[in-house]
Amino acid sequence: MENIKKLSQTEVIIRAAVSIMLCFLVAQVLDSLNIYIIYNGTQFDIVQKMVAGITVLFCGMDNVELSFKAGVKRLISTVLGALVAVFIVIIDNLISNNWIYILLVGAGIALTLVVCQVTKRDPINTKIAGLNFLCVLCVSSGSARIVYAGLRAAATIIGAAAVILVTWIICLIHKKHNRLDKARP
Repeated sequence: MENIKKLSQTEVIIRAAVSIMLCFLVAQVLDSLNIYIIYNGTQFDIVQKMVAGITVLFCGMDNVELSFKAGVKRLISTVLGALVAVFIVIIDNLISNNWIYILLVGAGIALTLVVCQVTKRDPINTKIAGLNFLCVLCVSSGSARIVYAGLRAAATIIGAAAVILVTWIICLIHKKHNRLDKARP
């Protein structure tokens, strides 16, 4: 599919707003159907709205291909940070010592950043991996952090899919308008 070269500022704003509304709509539908995860007494929404919305803002590019590539990079970084965090959570659950946990957090963030460096992640995606690592450790407690890690990855997929879909629709509209303009005498 032929993509437009550059979206106007208005289209960027509309795309972000519509994509984020789409994420919130999916979250609301699941919520109204009482679809959520309960783990050890903690209820988790399937769609982490903040994560999906941030993904939209980071992954919305000028065309579908670039948005898809940004979404894949974002997902890899999210999963990387989550995997290291899950590793730290498992160790923390076994040891259960707040003083050692501080050392584990330092080792975990260092490991996350080193893996990003070795795998040649760009600076923004390295920060995203580190941010995800910290969020997984800080947002919940105990083993529920592992569930939250998975839900962050799911929300990243939903946010990326929303912005790719909306970008695709905008590109289709542009393509249709370009054909109509060319057909005019």
